[in-house]
Amino acid sequence: MSRMTIVTLTALLVAAAPGCRTVAPVDSQKPSHRLELTLWRSANHSQFTYFELEPDGWLHYAAGRSAQVRMPGPVTRLTPGQHDRLWQIIDTHGLMDVKPAGLRLFGKRPEPLHARYELHITAQGQKQAIHCIDDQVAGVKQLHGALFDAVATVRYGQLGDEGH
Repeated sequence: MSRMTIVTLTALLVAAAPGCRTVAPVDSQKPSHRLELTLWRSANHSQFTYFELEPDGWLHYAAGRSAQVRMPGPVTRLTPGQHDRLWQIIDTHGLMDVKPAGLRLFGKRPEPLHARYELHITAQGQKQAIHCIDDQVAGVKQLHGALFDAVATVRYGQLGDEGH
């Protein structure tokens, strides 16, 4: 059974329960942009994080070995505010318009001082792939921090400090 089917069935059961009332979602509560992305980070060659954001807003996350092999588990469906925060970072830093940067210097790939990132974004009918190190592409580290904050809010009830 798919996750969407389980979520739908759960919502129907809750709505049918005596004494329970549901409120139809308001269109203004929906995120203003449809967004799908994956972001993988390797910090110091031993600390790995991986995020997947599905078009329906479900965020998946993995850390450590699971992130290294890109096997995330579901965490939460982003709120419209969280979703819009991600889009604001993407838009403000022009991540959909970044041209592929050469990571090679005299035939060698430079080693990151802190982190290596692989970001794939699909939004507004466009696809973008960014592979960078450290702060080479403005906004990628900030996007990682916003995604980590969404996970930390659910798992720990507070904002995280990783990636800031």
